[in-house]
Amino acid sequence: MILDEMKSLVTRVESKYSTLTLKFRYCTPQEWTNELGLLAKNSKTDDMYPFFFVNSMSVRQTDDIVEIGEIVLATLSNANWTAEQRKIKNFDAWLSPIYRYLKEAMELSKDFSLNDFGTRVDHLFYGKSGLYGYEGSLFNDRIDAIEIKNLKLRLYKKCYD
Repeated sequence: MILDEMKSLVTRVESKYSTLTLKFRYCTPQEWTNELGLLAKNSKTDDMYPFFFVNSMSVRQTDDIVEIGEIVLATLSNANWTAEQRKIKNFDAWLSPIYRYLKEAMELSKDFSLNDFGTRVDHLFYGKSGLYGYEGSLFNDRIDAIEIKNLKLRLYKKCYD
């Protein structure tokens, strides 16, 4: 099942970075937005990120081929940082290395083959523009994110029987 495969990938990424705990969520965008809102009210901001979100509404499976329309890797951003500071402190330090290792872990997987890693889209102040475009802030916090669109995997038989 693809949910188990994504959880396994998150665990592999976390094991690469001993100080990193990715908050994994496989749900709808609305459920994730609601959860972030609750977390913002009930915990310290740095407890919420970085996160690995798989949009459950964008997952399509046909036999052994799985297409995931949206995966988001994200971390906190600072409203006072310039674009260059965000690039250095968030993308270069965290998001891009996690992205590269995620791709490497997928290429080495024994559970599936990577057909297409999809398209990478970098988002500065992702929380400010929201999950659905530029119609307003859906998060209380500003975050920077890498969105992976249209990832395609071929599951090996044991994964989907």
